Amino acid sequence: MRRFIYLSLLAVVATTLFCACSDDDNYSPGEQNDPNTMAVFFPTNNRNVIVLSNQDEYKIDILVSRLKSDQAATVPVKVIKKDEVFVVPESVVFQPGQAESTITVTFPSAETASYSFILGIEGKEYVDQYSIVDGHSQYDCTIHIEKWEVAISQATFGFASLFEPEKVDILKQDGLNRYKIVNYLRSGLDFVFSIDENMNIVPEGGHKPNANNWYFSAGNTAAYPVPKAGSEGLTITNFYVYVSVSGTHSFVDFTNKKGSVYHNNTYNNGTAGWNRNNFTWQ
Repeated sequence: MRRFIYLSLLAVVATTLFCACSDDDNYSPGEQNDPNTMAVFFPTNNRNVIVLSNQDEYKIDILVSRLKSDQAATVPVKVIKKDEVFVVPESVVFQPGQAESTITVTFPSAETASYSFILGIEGKEYVDQYSIVDGHSQYDCTIHIEKWEVAISQATFGFASLFEPEKVDILKQDGLNRYKIVNYLRSGLDFVFSIDENMNIVPEGGHKPNANNWYFSAGNTAAYPVPKAGSEGLTITNFYVYVSVSGTHSFVDFTNKKGSVYHNNTYNNGTAGWNRNNFTWQ
């Protein structure tokens, strides 16, 4: 009797498994790629957050890449979502053999605020959903526009004997204790700083543990040209700004209309030393 019950249970289980396998066999393969797809994508080195000044040109360039680049192509760009200020091209153009191209998005009517958009590449002839690429078929971006105004107009900077004097505007961000000298020392870097209650310049950016030395670059990795240098070809390979609480090193004195940025410079001829970039204004 027990043997009969055991065999009956086995039969029920087997029937159930058979039904489960046969009745629910609804598998279908995934959608096939177009064999001629170009595999177009937005590479990840496009920035998703961009901060601009109201002094900047209101446009950004966006990279678009493709894996199959043998033929010329015009690929539609779909606007998935955008604020009204943006003007987006309808397509991106690739020349034969060109694996990477750019589109330019403009926003000429933008004001000091934040704006965003999402763009996409669609269609089996353009997108390969199975290839592994360093990017995505969609790209989203947020742009913050800061308002900067001239706080000190045409300050005359004189950097010891290295520079001939030159006039530079010092900008201030609207509503904040935040100042900027654009393209400081023609280095390609903006010098952004605040001014404390003792008139000291407090730069933004990395600094050494003693909090007095503020570096513009990590190591001797960049060359900063010194215009009108004393010897031909002299460049600054690395520099840092010295900050102290005394107000006599790097400071801005609005009352007496003068200031200074105190440097330690390393030069391409192997020498190094302290130099003071003094400035005055009317």
